[in-house]
Formats: sequence, structure tokens, C-alpha cells
Amino acid sequence: MLCAVLVVASLTSAIPLTPATDAVAFPYDTGSWKKSLEEKTAELEQMILDRHNIDGLVASQVTVIDGKANLTTSGHADVSHSINWTTHYFVGQVYRWKLTQDPAAFERVKEVFEGIYRCQEINGVPGLISRGYVYGHGPTYEERRGHGRGQERWWQGEGKFSNYRWRGNPSHHNHSGFFRAMGIAWALLDDPDIRAKARQNCLEVGRRVFLDNDMAVPDIDGMVTAHLMAWAPKDRPSKRAFMVTSELKVLAVVTEDPEFIALYDKWVDQLRYREFAHRPPEDLLKYVRKGYDDDDHCFAHLDTLRLLEKDEELLAFYRNFTEALWMHHQNDKQALYNITYQAVTGNDGKIEDALWWLRHYPTNKYFQPRMNSIRPDIDELPKPLPLSERPFDNEFDFKGDPYKLDGWQSRIVTDVKAAAIDPMVVYACDNGGYVYRSFNGGASWSDCFQGLAGAKVAAVLPSPEELELVVAATDQGLFESRNAGRTWTKLLEHPASRLMTDPEDPLIAYAVTTAGIYESVAFDSEHWGLTWRSSGGYGPPLPVVHYHVLGDSDGALFIAQDERNTLWTSRPGCDAWRNLSRPFGGRYDFARIAGAGNTLAAFAPGASTIAVSTDGGVNWTPKGRQIYWYGRNAGLAAVDVNDVAVDPRDPNTLYVAGPRNVWVSRDLGDSWQPSNEGLAIPAVSALAADPATGAVYAGTPGGLYESRDAGATWRPSNLVPMFEGLNLIETSPVDYLESYWMARCHGFITVEQAKASWEEEAPRKEE
Repeated sequence: MLCAVLVVASLTSAIPLTPATDAVAFPYDTGSWKKSLEEKTAELEQMILDRHNIDGLVASQVTVIDGKANLTTSGHADVSHSINWTTHYFVGQVYRWKLTQDPAAFERVKEVFEGIYRCQEINGVPGLISRGYVYGHGPTYEERRGHGRGQERWWQGEGKFSNYRWRGNPSHHNHSGFFRAMGIAWALLDDPDIRAKARQNCLEVGRRVFLDNDMAVPDIDGMVTAHLMAWAPKDRPSKRAFMVTSELKVLAVVTEDPEFIALYDKWVDQLRYREFAHRPPEDLLKYVRKGYDDDDHCFAHLDTLRLLEKDEELLAFYRNFTEALWMHHQNDKQALYNITYQAVTGNDGKIEDALWWLRHYPTNKYFQPRMNSIRPDIDELPKPLPLSERPFDNEFDFKGDPYKLDGWQSRIVTDVKAAAIDPMVVYACDNGGYVYRSFNGGASWSDCFQGLAGAKVAAVLPSPEELELVVAATDQGLFESRNAGRTWTKLLEHPASRLMTDPEDPLIAYAVTTAGIYESVAFDSEHWGLTWRSSGGYGPPLPVVHYHVLGDSDGALFIAQDERNTLWTSRPGCDAWRNLSRPFGGRYDFARIAGAGNTLAAFAPGASTIAVSTDGGVNWTPKGRQIYWYGRNAGLAAVDVNDVAVDPRDPNTLYVAGPRNVWVSRDLGDSWQPSNEGLAIPAVSALAADPATGAVYAGTPGGLYESRDAGATWRPSNLVPMFEGLNLIETSPVDYLESYWMARCHGFITVEQAKASWEEEAPRKEE
């Protein structure tokens, strides 16, 4: 028997087991939109101030920890498009001030304007627009991830701006947002300081981009990062050209500079705006095609042009341009489009759709997992879906496709195990290799992968008798932690994929590695997991593809699958391996074998069914034909079985994970019923049965779910890992605030509608 003993960790004093201060319970949104518009607006305004405000600049996405956002270089505050989102917010604040005349609102207008103004001031180059900035020194999150080189560059501010780090690589959209802010400030504010700064900003940016570089946008070192006109045709209208002429109009009005006036006149003539002013809007459709990324910029500029343009013929063209965009978007229920269309044209903008959008806007702005495409009622739902149900495609909703069904999704939690000595201590890992712990039975979770030096965790096993001790199987070997995952020590070099405690002796653990099966033998509970040696003899005669470690009524059971898909079995302390039958005729490679009591259940990708054994794997019976035929009747070529589990308390109960269901059998696979109650997204990819608690866990794109009633119902386990570890990312609500204040200022939404509770039918505006 091959018996190599490896002791690689010494016993150290244990750190007291105390709850982590950064424990996270995922903030599922169960109805945050069900508030009056007035209540919602106050809450979202405060959200900006509390977590997205960098001296007036709006960080569009922030990582929130313990209710706070880190807006420094050491955190994650996305400012790559902040000048755009800040402009939208600024416009909303200007309309708020125009409506309320509240001095506090005007103070906010000035602060936000300074944030936009600072984007041009901070870099020391007249006319260069920064995308955004954060507080502090050192590499930002983009630079730490290797995205800070090349075009996505960051620079440190100098002088009075030395405590900011700013983002370079300005785009044509950044200029679009900047000029809209300057135009709105000039048209709607009479503050001399703001107007003077707007004029100075416009002169500097206009000269650098339009006069000195022929619409090319050079960065601080001269590298061209964008071209305002780019590939747009130079002899007819287009969305790209429309943004350019809108910017030129702002320059002409704000600066009164003859060169900008001449450029504006040149381009509106060259692009034949006056000709299209006298043609039906339909003639523009082949030039103004439906999209989202540029369309929101065009609608925004139309709101500015209706205030700045005095030429009636050009105003007629802008109304036609608005009509052409409206033909594409009139059924999209995008509030900004509805409001702008009615403000520019005076025609019915379906304000009831804007109100519907606003009423369904959530105040929980954390990214939520979404997979609507598999909903059985999808054909009966409104199109587009309410914002409360559709994915957050973008931090600014109007840039995304409102008909998109699927969005951000959770990584799949693949393994969950509770400590036998205290089942409230639970560990889990996901298919991204992250590992987590909970000290309160899954009510909240903490990351505990930082000490693994990049190793990706495939399985985790807590000690059955010592709360501090836990072992992780990773792609870089076995690791052990003696302080509940705060730090880790490597025990074994061989990459490992599975872990199990011996059913009869809790001091023995088993690991499946690339070098075969290893077992850990301890003299006492404090030495658990420290000493590992190979187990299972020399293995079967043919090369092994997969090893499995299971427990049955006789103790630990080893199963090996060779390159011909033949199964072999052995037990600890035995050198010999016994040949078993070949389930599915040897046609399939088993991905997983699960076991409890005398029951083994196995699945193989492509088999569309499972195999069950009640005699230690000697004989296997195909089960699950009902699942297969259900898939055929649903129009599927086959049903993919993603995972299988055996109930740890009742070995007659089997679970199968499928792309649209969990299937449960209570008679060893003879009959099956779908079990989806409580699953937000029933596309189940992984199952885990925990012998310590009897719970069965389902890893889904909606996060981790658990069943404590043998699959009758499922409940969320508060673990939804979507970004790095358990980071929660919150998006700013500037799209709502701009739309709400615009609609209120124009009188499109009444005070009564703003105050109406969710339960009330919002009163319609009287004609």
C-alpha cells in the first residue's frame, strides 16, 4: 500500500471565534418600489448624498460595506462615466430648483455644477475633460485589476487637486454630457458665477476639441482617445452628427464666439437640417435607427435645444428629429423619452407610461440577479417588464434595452457544510473559487478567501469537533485554517476537489486529489486536518478519470471511474479495488456520485437521467425517465441533469438539479415531482446535502437556497455572490431623479400623483 505521510502544519493557538464585522446578508428587493413618488424621491436624493457624492460628482456604481461606500482609490467607486451621470443629476437638480425655489436645492445645484467644472479643472490642461475622479492616492480599482494601462489611464491631481485621482481617456459621450450641463446651466440659471464658469469652460473645451483638433479628443499626453464625429456621414443627419451640432449650439450661445457660430451654421447646412425640416419625420428613420446608447444623449440634447435654439426652421427640424426617435421608442415606457418628447413637440408623450416607470422604480439599487427568460408566465407579462422586475442593464436605465430579460446573476454555490459541533457555523464555496463563512446559520456571510493566495476553492470541510478548524480543497492543494478562515496554511500540494468526514470516525477526513484519495488522521480533535497520507492503495489497473468519496451504512466508500468508464470500489485500509458494473452501458463519464445510507445516486452529462444503486454500487438502475419525457414534451431536445443529491436524513429521497426545476423523488427515483416553490430563479446548477443539519442546498443564478422540509419548499440563504467575493454594488438613481423633477417642473405629474401611495391609483392629470 502506498503510504506517504505529510505533516505540513504545526498546532497553533486558536483565535477566539467572533462574528465578522463585515458579515453580509444579501439585500433582496421584495418591494422597495412600493412607495409614493414623493417618499421615493426623498430617499433617492439622500442615497446620492450618503454614498455616491464626491464633492458634487456622482459615482455611478459603488461597493457598499456596512451601509457605507468607499469613495477613495482603495475602494470601488466607478467614475468612468461620471461626468455623464452627474450631468443628468445636475439637470434634475436644476428642474428641482426651478419648481421649488428651495434655497437648499440651489446650494445643491451649485455643488454639482462645481463637480462637473472640476472635471475640466483637475487635470491642469485647459479644455481637457476628465471622465471623473475619486479621493486619495495610489492605484484605483481599475488599476489594481490591470485596467489602468493603455487607454484607461488614471492620473494624480496637482496643487489644490492633489488629493484627487482622475480618470483620463475622455470619450465623445463625455463631451456630450459636459456640453449639455453647460447649456442647461446657461439657459435655466441666472447665477453670474455659474454662467461665467460655464462660458470659460465652453471656450476652453471648444477651442481644444473643435478649433485646435478638428473634433479629435487628445488625452493629457496627446494621444487621441475619441473623435466626436468619427465615422458619421458628413452630408446628412445622424445621431452622432446630431450630438456634435448640439454641442456646437451650446458653444455658439454660451460663448457668442463668431468661430463657434460659424461652425454651427456650417454643419447644420452641410448636414441638410433645413431641408429635413420640411420633410416628414419618416424620412429620417433610415438615418436615425433605433438604439439606446446614443438615443438617450439625443433626447437629452433635444431638451437643451428647445431652450437655446431660436431659429424656427431649425426648431422644426429638431421637432422632426424628436418625432423620428419617438417612432422607435414610443412603446418603450422610458420616462425620460416620454417627458422630453412631450416637452419638445407639445404632443402626447404617453406620460402615463412615464408615471408607470417612476412608480415601479426601486429604491433598493443593489444589483439583483435576474433571469426572466425561463419564467413560465413570460408571455403573459407586460412588455417591457416593470423596472422592478427587469435587469439593471446599466447604471443609467435609458442606456439599456428595456426588453432585455436576463441580467446579472449569482455565481453558483457548489458546496455547503455546517460544523457538526455547532450547525450555526456554516461554510460555503462557489464556482468562482471563493469561500465564505457564516456564524449565524446563514443569516449573513463573510468572505474568508483572502489568505488563500489566489487558490480557488472547490470544497470545504469544517472540523466536527473544533469550531476554529476548517479545511479547503483548492486548485493549488489542501489548505487548513485554524482561525475560522481568517488565515490559511497549505497542507498538501496536490490540487483537490472533494472533502468528506468519515461516517464512523469524526477524526478522519478524506480528500479527492489529482494524485488519488488522501486521508487525514489525527491523534485528537486539536490535531484534526494536520496530517495527510495517501489512501486506497495503488488504485484500479487502468488510469482513473474520477475518484469519489462517499459514506454508506458500512462507513467510507471509495469509487473510481477509469478511462473506459468502468467503476471500481474500495474502502479505507484496503489495497484491492473491486470491479463494478458500468452504469448507462459505460457510455457516459460520471460527473457526480452522491450517497447517504445505502443509496448511491449518480448522473452523467448527456444521459438525461440518473442511475441509482442500493448495494454499494454493484448494481445500478437507470431512473428519472419522467424527467426526460417532461423535457421532451416541453420542446427540449433533452434535459440536462446538472447535479444529484441524496437526502441525508431519508436515503429514499433523491434530488435532481435541472435547467428549469429541482426534481424530487421520495421512492428511490420511481416517480418525480418538480419542486420550485420559493426559488426566485429555478435554474439549479448544483445541489449540496449537509449531513450535520439535514438541509439540502440549491445553487442557482439567484443565489443559494435551502430546504429544511425535504424539498417541499425552498428559502433564500442570503448568499448571492455576484462580484468580487460578497461585494454589494449599488447604482446611483440619477435616471429617476432627472425624470421625476423634469416631469414635475413641466407639470406633467401633479402634486396629487406625487403624493399618492403605492396602493392608491395615482390620480390622472386633468385635461
